[in-house]
Amino acid sequence: MSYAAITANARALLTRKGADATITRKTGEVYNPITQTATSSTSTGTTPAVALPPGKSAEYEVGSLVGRTVLEFWMSTAGALGEVQPGDEITWPGGPWKVFWVQTYDPDGAGPIVTKAYAES
Repeated sequence: MSYAAITANARALLTRKGADATITRKTGEVYNPITQTATSSTSTGTTPAVALPPGKSAEYEVGSLVGRTVLEFWMSTAGALGEVQPGDEITWPGGPWKVFWVQTYDPDGAGPIVTKAYAES
């Protein structure tokens, strides 16, 4: 069974109801012990997304949210940077948001339909 139509519908809905989010991923960090500096390269991509305050049920997935500034992002990651990963940074109003938990819905392994991520500022 192909989920291409569902993926297209999810992307269209997120495009219509959300906004573009920029995802930045640091890769290949190399530490130079002589100069004591770390260098890395970054990759960026945009994807349609919707951000919501997490509901009470989020604590069953990620643990306590007390004292944390967290948003729940729903994204269509098809064609962005691949799957969103913990450690990625999302540019969204309210600050840069650092992803710490991700669940990607990809039932047939052909590509993600939608990704839910929790990120904190």
